[in-house]
Amino acid sequence: MPAEETDRIAFIRRQLASLGLTQPQYWILRYLAPNDLGADAPGRTLQELSDFLQQYVLPGDDLQAETEALLADDLISRSSDTRLHITPAGQAAHARVKRSIPTIRTLLNETLLS
Repeated sequence: MPAEETDRIAFIRRQLASLGLTQPQYWILRYLAPNDLGADAPGRTLQELSDFLQQYVLPGDDLQAETEALLADDLISRSSDTRLHITPAGQAAHARVKRSIPTIRTLLNETLLS
């Protein structure tokens, strides 16, 4: 991976961490949020999420561990059929980060251009 791309990803991940989520956790919330990429599904399995996210996951990312962390933080829940669902707290976290994306994008562009 080119250094510029590595720097871009590291910057984004730092910004998301300052908002309380890892990048993989935000992706998971996006795919479960009814007002985002989860609009077409009433919950998803971990396998479905893994299939959607495989093109974005970096070496060292562990979607199982990220899912468990979201479950422990009550940002998602697991139904009896093993489908994952976003909780009200998860919707709030998703919305908080989503509102910050334009600012993160601007900061990223300013940082890379300087």
